[in-house]
Amino acid sequence: MAEVASPQQGLPDWLAQQQALFETMTQGFKQAADAWLAPPGAFDPAWQDQLKSSFARLGLALPDGGPALPSLADGLMGPMMSRLSQAPTFAHLWDMDKKLAGLSAAWAALHAANAAYQALIARGWATAQRNLLAKAPPADGKPIAWRAGTDAWLAELNASLLELMRGDEYLALQKRLLDAGLQVREQLRKLGEDLAEWFQLPSRNEVDDLARSLTELRRELRRERRRVAATGA
Repeated sequence: MAEVASPQQGLPDWLAQQQALFETMTQGFKQAADAWLAPPGAFDPAWQDQLKSSFARLGLALPDGGPALPSLADGLMGPMMSRLSQAPTFAHLWDMDKKLAGLSAAWAALHAANAAYQALIARGWATAQRNLLAKAPPADGKPIAWRAGTDAWLAELNASLLELMRGDEYLALQKRLLDAGLQVREQLRKLGEDLAEWFQLPSRNEVDDLARSLTELRRELRRERRRVAATGA
């Protein structure tokens, strides 16, 4: 009768397969982030000339070599949208278009910051797996129990992520991601105020003022009631 292998005996092979799979995913994340944040790359010359002439008519200049397609939002569309959103206006002429352009620029910056942040976190996970598999097996040659393997993996992962989070690169990406998120929220607030005015609805600032006034009136009413109660007593 053939001997049935224990699941624990296949643990090293399974860990090696998981490491290869995870490294492949990490490289995919890194390539996506690098492509998003990459400097101008090479494209078809005819397409570059046509794109340059189109943007030249708008008063914009493309860098030599043309932009890398995924980095258009961060390297080209972002500045172009910022220029449109910050241009002078006459009363409310094209004001909504400017706010939409500002929202598009802020949203592109948020996506770029999030891609860089996810790539950094994936790098920490890959480092944890490499460190775990690089450790020597038990001296007695016995397979590692699943609970002990899980504890070892969690300990290595926590150590790798803590070391990563103490670095300057992580702090810089956190700041960039937070700033980008606040910019998107601010652009959405401005857009929401205009839409509320269009549909004759109270804006967020008006609701806040109303709530503040109501709170102050309630405080004054409580003070007056206490004064009347004290006088009557």
